Amino acid sequence: MLLTRNPKRVLAFFALGGLFSLWTGYAQSRGLTEEMQTLASNLKTPGLSGGKRQELLIRQARLYQLAGNLEEAAKTWEAAAFADSKGRNDRALLEGALCLFALGEFERAETASQMVLSGTKDMENQQRAKYLLAQIEAFQSGDGSSLIELISQAGFDRFKPGIYYTLWKIAGADRYRSRLLAEYPGSPEALMLKNPGAVSLFPSPGWLLFPGRGKLSLGPGAESSGLVQTGLFGREANAQAQADRLKAAGFEARITPRASKDGLSYWAVTVPSGPDVNRTIALLKEKGFDSFPVF
Repeated sequence: MLLTRNPKRVLAFFALGGLFSLWTGYAQSRGLTEEMQTLASNLKTPGLSGGKRQELLIRQARLYQLAGNLEEAAKTWEAAAFADSKGRNDRALLEGALCLFALGEFERAETASQMVLSGTKDMENQQRAKYLLAQIEAFQSGDGSSLIELISQAGFDRFKPGIYYTLWKIAGADRYRSRLLAEYPGSPEALMLKNPGAVSLFPSPGWLLFPGRGKLSLGPGAESSGLVQTGLFGREANAQAQADRLKAAGFEARITPRASKDGLSYWAVTVPSGPDVNRTIALLKEKGFDSFPVF
């Protein structure tokens, strides 16, 4: 099937089996920068084993990714994939490919995904690579046939919401919208159709992707969850310090623990957005806090 719309002009919603995320530029607060500096310092430790280096790079890549800095995330995921001489980490390589896809770097994302597909014996990584390659094909050539083929293949049920959404969003095929709502009414993709505010923006291997775009500005009238995020931290103490700074500046701060699928723990610091989210973001900026809306 040839998609009838220009895929580069249409948003694609692409998931790898988790919640979606939305970024609006780099939201690296001072606290997050401190976390990154600590990781960078630890990576310089003499005699660091390949396994430990890989562990630190994965944590660093995840922070870059969660902060929306996808260019650095892609580089760091690739470094993590090859950090341990005992073997390549294909999951890290796929995470990097996902970031490249989000940036519109389709050829590089395809190369990494093909590398995984041709070299891994892990069935989950094979399926993830096939899914990503099918998405890349849809955006590069407008041909969604590979995505459609996955629908009937065993082991791809968890990808169906993302497949349905992409085919509907790009091709305008209402039958896929109907199937999404009927078969997966509680999925993030279905929630995006029914109520964008119901989709959470917190650590997850799944992303709400905007291929070819590095950042997105919140438009007039856009709905949010009523929160703006001001920091993401790998240590609860640093999250608390950020919350204390926000409170001292006159803001109501909340700390929410989150766990990513790879087992790493993070703490998000948010403040209520109020009736005018753009105004709240501006006020936070005046006080030295970078932030973005949580959807």
